Amino acid sequence: MCDKVSLSDSRRVISAEQLKVQVEDYIAQCSSAELFPDYAGMRVFLGLSRKDIEEISQDEKCREVLDYAADCRESWLVRRMTQDNKVTTGCVHALKQSENGGYTDKPQSDKKLIVEFSGNITPEDFQ
Repeated sequence: MCDKVSLSDSRRVISAEQLKVQVEDYIAQCSSAELFPDYAGMRVFLGLSRKDIEEISQDEKCREVLDYAADCRESWLVRRMTQDNKVTTGCVHALKQSENGGYTDKPQSDKKLIVEFSGNITPEDFQ
């Protein structure tokens, strides 16, 4: 049995199974209309606020459904980008949004490389 999540603002209760059916319906409708299944459009279609999505995502089963939707968005963008060179830049920008994959141009790391030298080293050694 799916866990149920109570939405504070709308006082509705939604199960992960209900969410899955609605998300799959949204993605199917976008696919048949050849439209990008964007995050904001999904929220409007589902009748959920950002706060509702945040609350729902605390439930593991609901989080899996939302992750599936994000994977569908990411897949749509990558496929579109590889099929039409004219849309590559726009797709890359969309892929950088956290809702669509959160791609980065360079790896984010908090690690530092510390190099220690011993002996007599002069600036000329590095030229």
